[in-house]
Amino acid sequence: MITALPNQDPKTAAGPAQAIVANPCDDRGASPPQPENGSLAVATPPRSSGPKKRGPVAKRRFQKGRFEIVNGVAYTLYYEDVVQPDGSAESRRARHTIGRIGENGMSQRSAFREHQAFMQSVNLKRGSVAPAVVGKTFENIVNQWRKDVAPNLSPSTLRQRESHFRHHILPRFGKEAPHTLTVTVLQQFATELRRKVSRKTVVQLLTTISGVQKYAMKHGARAVVVSLKDLELGREGVKVRRPYFTSEQARKIIGLSKEPYRTMFTLAWCTGLRAGEILALNVADLDFTSRTITVNKSADDNNREIGETKTETSNALLPLSSVLASVLQNYLEKA
Repeated sequence: MITALPNQDPKTAAGPAQAIVANPCDDRGASPPQPENGSLAVATPPRSSGPKKRGPVAKRRFQKGRFEIVNGVAYTLYYEDVVQPDGSAESRRARHTIGRIGENGMSQRSAFREHQAFMQSVNLKRGSVAPAVVGKTFENIVNQWRKDVAPNLSPSTLRQRESHFRHHILPRFGKEAPHTLTVTVLQQFATELRRKVSRKTVVQLLTTISGVQKYAMKHGARAVVVSLKDLELGREGVKVRRPYFTSEQARKIIGLSKEPYRTMFTLAWCTGLRAGEILALNVADLDFTSRTITVNKSADDNNREIGETKTETSNALLPLSSVLASVLQNYLEKA
């Protein structure tokens, strides 16, 4: 609900214990004086030199608004754009009623959250966002993430993240402030991506953004973490049945292969290990007495460097069957 401000100054009507000032509406250190006739005040009056008025402005000053409690009722004071009959726009001060504070109403903290949510909608409507602090753009946060977090990721995961940054995320949000990546902004981003890539790819991109935002918040930066549950990504679509080798096909492939591929294919068929995990195995990982295989590392398929497995759950102690044990022992004896 939006009403015109009363003649009475809200600061006078509410005592020190009732009035809570978040920030001036215009961010210039003081609120403009109220008109005596009870009408809305014009924030930017027309020039006195002529009748020509200022036209619409595409992007306006970011507002934090003013949060006040007057006679037990919480209000938000802010500026809104009013289109005039001649098509020009004027900024006028308005008041939005949040609700009553007290036993039969909301808490002061809940009211202030409502105030913040309302001001966010006002700023989005006006096309204004809080400016990024120097050195605190999303790209700056990503660069810091690369130094602190990236070295702890597996090579394949890091390549995927870098691909996300390079092709989709940084071209779109690199110069933006982290706190501007709201639900509305990311929903639009996801909707545009769904026209080009699969739903799975969109989820992976949003997960990459969320990881950077969480890192930013932990280190004191102002950021917004949006959950996938808050976004509408559409249906997954028809799941395509993944092709696989039958037992007969696997036996033919293994039988026709030469070493070391015959042993590698046998390992893959009997254990289900990834190629990188097979390439990272060494003799110490094979226990022929306890009949176990220790999996705790993986070779990068790009440069063959040994690093962590793809996920924590990939680290495992697998059973070593008698058939596989015989194949491995024969291979080691001939190697």
